[in-house]
Amino acid sequence: MQDGSVYHRRVLLPRRVRFFLLTVLMAFVPALSASGAQPTKDEIIEQLNSGELTPEAVEALKKNPEFKDLLPSDVLKGKEMIEKRDRAAKEKEPDKSRKETVKHNEKGPVHTKETGPAEKSGPASLFDRYSDPSGSVQGHADIRPFGYELFSGADLTPAQDLPVASDYMIGPGDEINILMWGRLSAQYSLTVSKDGTIQFPDIGPIQVAGMTYSEMSAAVSRKAKNIIGAQVSVTMGRLRSIQVFVLGEVTQPGAYTVSAMSTITNALLYSGGPTAIGSLRKIELKRANKTITVMDFYDLLLKGDKSTDFRLQNGDVIFVPVTGPLIGVTGNVKRPAVYEFRENPDLYTVLEMSGGIIPTAYTQQIQVERIEKNERRVILDIDARESASLKKLKLQDADLVKVFSIIGGDANAVYLHGNVKRPGKYELKDGMLLSDILRSEADLLKETYLDYGVIKRIVPATGATELVPFNPGRLLDGANDEDLPLSAQDSIYVFSKWFFKDIPAITVEGEVRFPGSFDLEGNLTVKDLVLYAGDLRKDAYLDKAEIIRVNAGREFETIFIDLGRAMAEDPEHNLVMMDEDTLIVHSVWEERWKEFVTIEGEIKYPESYLLTGGMRIKDLVFKAGNFTRDAWYEEAELYRTDPITKDVTLLKFSVSKAIEGDKEHNIELKDQDKVVIHSAWEKVAPQNVSIHGEVNMPGEYPYAVNMTVRDLVFAAGSLPDSAYLEEAEIASSEVALGKSYTVAYRKVDLRKAMEGDPAHNIDLKPYDSLFVRRVPGWNEDTFVELRGEVRFPGTYFISKGEKLSSVIRRAGGFTERAYLRGSVFRRESVRELQQKQLDESIGRLERELFAHSAIEIKGSVTPEEAEQQKTGAEELKKLIEKMRAVKAEGRMVVRVESMDMLEGSQSDIVLEAGDSLTMPEQPSQVQVIGAVNNQVALMHESGASVNSYIGRAGGYTKTADTGEVYILKVDGTAVSKRGSKWGLRWDSERRSWLGGGLMSAKLDPGDTIVVPEKLDHKAWVKDTKDITQILYQIAVTAGVLLVAF
Repeated sequence: MQDGSVYHRRVLLPRRVRFFLLTVLMAFVPALSASGAQPTKDEIIEQLNSGELTPEAVEALKKNPEFKDLLPSDVLKGKEMIEKRDRAAKEKEPDKSRKETVKHNEKGPVHTKETGPAEKSGPASLFDRYSDPSGSVQGHADIRPFGYELFSGADLTPAQDLPVASDYMIGPGDEINILMWGRLSAQYSLTVSKDGTIQFPDIGPIQVAGMTYSEMSAAVSRKAKNIIGAQVSVTMGRLRSIQVFVLGEVTQPGAYTVSAMSTITNALLYSGGPTAIGSLRKIELKRANKTITVMDFYDLLLKGDKSTDFRLQNGDVIFVPVTGPLIGVTGNVKRPAVYEFRENPDLYTVLEMSGGIIPTAYTQQIQVERIEKNERRVILDIDARESASLKKLKLQDADLVKVFSIIGGDANAVYLHGNVKRPGKYELKDGMLLSDILRSEADLLKETYLDYGVIKRIVPATGATELVPFNPGRLLDGANDEDLPLSAQDSIYVFSKWFFKDIPAITVEGEVRFPGSFDLEGNLTVKDLVLYAGDLRKDAYLDKAEIIRVNAGREFETIFIDLGRAMAEDPEHNLVMMDEDTLIVHSVWEERWKEFVTIEGEIKYPESYLLTGGMRIKDLVFKAGNFTRDAWYEEAELYRTDPITKDVTLLKFSVSKAIEGDKEHNIELKDQDKVVIHSAWEKVAPQNVSIHGEVNMPGEYPYAVNMTVRDLVFAAGSLPDSAYLEEAEIASSEVALGKSYTVAYRKVDLRKAMEGDPAHNIDLKPYDSLFVRRVPGWNEDTFVELRGEVRFPGTYFISKGEKLSSVIRRAGGFTERAYLRGSVFRRESVRELQQKQLDESIGRLERELFAHSAIEIKGSVTPEEAEQQKTGAEELKKLIEKMRAVKAEGRMVVRVESMDMLEGSQSDIVLEAGDSLTMPEQPSQVQVIGAVNNQVALMHESGASVNSYIGRAGGYTKTADTGEVYILKVDGTAVSKRGSKWGLRWDSERRSWLGGGLMSAKLDPGDTIVVPEKLDHKAWVKDTKDITQILYQIAVTAGVLLVAF
């Protein structure tokens, strides 16, 4: 690389980004051409696509302040005008031409990018607003209410070290620190009690509540001095907390616990401040139902006056009402905002509130926008040069005052923009020409485009904009026809030559330190580009590199070079780079791969490692952090993969000999080798013994060589009281020569084994199993439960073989209200059996119904039949779900008539754990449910028959299955009509067959009559015989009647 060359890194914008930027400019910047005609977007994009305006030019027009009034269309229009003019001039004077002079260094043209001034962030200062030619006037939505920003982002952390004011009122909960010296040295922290006193040692109680801090300090000091004769210093410690209420139009109304030093402002800050409709000027402090003060926050914000910011007391209420009249002020005033007023002010007061007008204000016209009578908007213009006119006009709620600017533009200035050294404003003097601004090439920056510049001019008569192109090169050469006279407000634009063509660029990729794109300057070579990119990386492949070049036909072609010879400046390979060239520097690892070996198993850091020349197993073990403590040193494995066939070969070696350096075992490693170090525990099978039966923690335990029976019992948590100590059994298993498995049994006296008798506390062998029996007759606690009408209901412990009558007597027998016939006895084992039978029946029914439903749907002839069958399938699914939701109760029929008759009868059963007996009071109703017109509970009538009760329930429905009526008796039995054939029925009370059939039977209180529904009207169950039986079974076992549909 030669001295003096300059390079720039740059990022080339994609062509579609150029289009986007241009579209944005066209959409948001109003532009006028000399003729008033504006090129279309497609025309400008076509010009941009052809290279007439570069993306850099579009960016400059968009971002640089000096180009803010110049559009891409203006540039192209002016350039087209000067090209037409130059062509016409050449036709008239074909012999005259001018050679463009461009400065070069040894490497070619040098260019730099100029950037505009950095844009300011944040709100503009007042002086910036003086200089703003736009004098912008904002609307209602752009100005903010005055003062509300005080409550945003406020620090709500209470200050702990603020001095206590002398007028602070002492109250219960305050802490008072007292320091005494002189005759008595002592220090106390005393808290004011609820009765308002402090307990001062050696003095007694002192009433301090209600005093100010200064009064309290003087009183305490006086008493201490008079009684004790000591000097006293009194300070406040931790201050009490008080509760206040912040209500009305605040962000978070409610009760707040604050320091007793808090004021109205503190409480409002805690609540988040007023809402958008909350007042800042009429904030009320209420105490004991009286308004103590009304605080105007404007006094605080505008004058710093805190005289009404009272200190709060416990129970105070801060109320924020709705805001008063609101008037907005915008434009050329010092403090544009929306202001609240207590009453309708005059215009003079409003302007004073906003800080007054600024020097750039146009006082001949101040405009007020007003909503008149809720009907229309009107505008009032006021000449504000006389203050009397301002005081005369009264403003109203929702008025917007607009103060316009007198500044439009400098009346005697011209503006110079673009690729020049001193852009900015210049004074327009009489007879000033373009050459007075652009005197020589010294006024221009490097790489200025000398064929084209443009003056953007405002026509005074019409206010239209016209473009006046000129040729900067000919101007600087002294051509009089280019030295144009200037007018006020002219804007002169001088461009860089890169406005109109892309900067030549090249790219480097791959193994260089800083890959990317660079500007192409002069005769830049491959070596120069590599050095620009920070030189080659260590892995760069020197034998071959690529140059991807775009030829004249816009096609890619590849040129291969020897990069090493190029870096040695061999001209055959150190080629001169061309625009859009891409240099690709490859990696040495693209031609060959990095070789790795792997180690697994009992090694500290098992993973893959880079294979280096001459590496052996010992070296790999060292790299992997050496072995773990469980490594097996006798033998290990090496799996070797053939690089061509990919076949894997197993090589075994001695780990210990490999570590000693024995070359036969310390094998030299190759790419993809895998070494596996095994664990010693793989060679030693884990051995254990087990203990079962009556021990605290039965299970398997690790075997030890000298483990005895007592050791195993101790490991299992010792024996419970239920353990049988006279005899235990040891089962020993043995495998003979790997062919047969036998088990031998031995008896030991467990009591003697636990005493250490060697004849019984024998040594165990691996896999022995010790079984400890339970003491015969030992039972776990067994309980039953008695509920209802027994004298002492509750849970009772029972002995083995105890009967029902025995427990009832222990419970004091039955009460006089007990309904013996309605006793309900439940047993868990019965419930499990009932549920199993019920589930089997429902499962069988489900399979039958679904199979039938599928056949019917498949055989449907019409869509209506198919839809009907699908509806039936849905009903079937719901019925099955209902059935599965029902759970059996486990009720057994136990007849309890009296204690004398119960004892020794079949119903006096032996109890089991979990049994329960519920003795109800005598009910007074008989239920009629199912397919009757009114399912109801009826009062029991002695002598009334089944027919009588069904009649009183409204009789049967149309779908009632009258042949399947049955009765669920209160004692748990069921009597069906089907079981009352030949006109006979079983009378359970008389225990005999009676005539008249089921329908004439007399019922007991608590009985239930069940009238099933006919199911043959449902097409999908007409062939199913079990459904009625299952519904009956559910009713009996679960006490639940399911309505099928």
